[in-house]
Amino acid sequence: MYQQRKISPYAPIQKGDFFWKRYTISANENVQLNELIKSAESLTNDLLFSGEAKPMYNTGFIIIHAGLDVNFVVFGYWVNKNELMTKVYKSLPSESHLLLPVDLNTASGLCIWDLSVVFYEKEALIQYLLDGALLDIEAYRLDQLDNWV
Repeated sequence: MYQQRKISPYAPIQKGDFFWKRYTISANENVQLNELIKSAESLTNDLLFSGEAKPMYNTGFIIIHAGLDVNFVVFGYWVNKNELMTKVYKSLPSESHLLLPVDLNTASGLCIWDLSVVFYEKEALIQYLLDGALLDIEAYRLDQLDNWV
């Protein structure tokens, strides 16, 4: 049965010249996110973009989602102006430190709460970076969803 979850902005991080917006989502208030946040942050050190299209504006977003049955960490970044690249990792709730990559051709990658963040990021991308002559990367980086979905 569907139950609303809080989507919260979390302190952005910068790794080298790459800026990551971060979001947290929890299935309930009893979930401890600290270990999952640390595991997600450690993955940013391993993400290399060689051989892939270069991320636009050296900016992306991370969704750190502590679910009921599984944890999700979703990395999203825009390439070729309007295409979203995603990398998804999962773990059991009791094993937040063991995030494993997901093959998006054979397993689910995004749930309805994660898609709410993706939709918001799409709208922000259009507003600040694609629509009009004035590009405002800082406004895009500062604009984050903070809502119940």
